[in-house]
Amino acid sequence: MTKVIGRSSVIFLMAALMTVVGTAAYVFWPLPSTDDMRAYFSSHRDALERANASTLRQIAEGKSPATSGNAEAGYLSVRVAGWPKPSRVEYKTHTWGFGFATVGTGIAYVLAPPDKSYPTLEAARGEPNKGDSFRGLVPLGGNWYAMYWQLD
Repeated sequence: MTKVIGRSSVIFLMAALMTVVGTAAYVFWPLPSTDDMRAYFSSHRDALERANASTLRQIAEGKSPATSGNAEAGYLSVRVAGWPKPSRVEYKTHTWGFGFATVGTGIAYVLAPPDKSYPTLEAARGEPNKGDSFRGLVPLGGNWYAMYWQLD
């Protein structure tokens, strides 16, 4: 006689497996540190400047900028915060998780000074999240910031 596994058992097993895989990924492939993101920015700055100039031009023309990644600049996706009157352009470079439990790092071009910035990404990661999403910005120079982001 064959025993059928119940729906709740399958859901529990999937949740347990995703927890184990997520923890292993975080332990063995952690998000980049502040120093890693400074080095990333330094090595990709020219490509980021070109991509950002194009994005800012599209915003100035009233067009919604492309959101896809750019291999030359090394980012996975673009998000314009506050569209149609943007406050920053976010270039997401590293992502962990899925759905509402996603975290990552990136580079942000900030159009207006942020309310708060952090000395390091590690300090931003330690900040309790007080909303649906969180952005921790670390100054890199000029309008450029390293960014830690989290969705809850």
